[in-house]
Amino acid sequence: MDSLKFFVKLWHELGKSGSLSLSESQSGRWVIRLSTESWKDSLTTYANYFDSVYGEKYIAWQKLNKIHSLMKLKDDSSRIELVKIVYSLATSGNKRLLSLQDQLSLLNLT
Repeated sequence: MDSLKFFVKLWHELGKSGSLSLSESQSGRWVIRLSTESWKDSLTTYANYFDSVYGEKYIAWQKLNKIHSLMKLKDDSSRIELVKIVYSLATSGNKRLLSLQDQLSLLNLT
């Protein structure tokens, strides 16, 4: 309950930017999700509140920053690295429809 109170308060503090949702996972646990489609909100406003995360969340924040940086670059090496990072974030695991190699081929990257 304390986590939910924190996120509701944070969401209001952030001017209700993005969306706040509460759902139940397949394992029966409650999941609080604060999300936005804005790079600016993600990498500035939200990041200031989550600068002390660790573990998988820390790694995900680092990947998000790297993705944003790579999106500005247009060389093949940067595009390959971008696809690899985004591919690594997919939660579907072995159920992916395309392999990483197939994904790269679609973009004419070898």
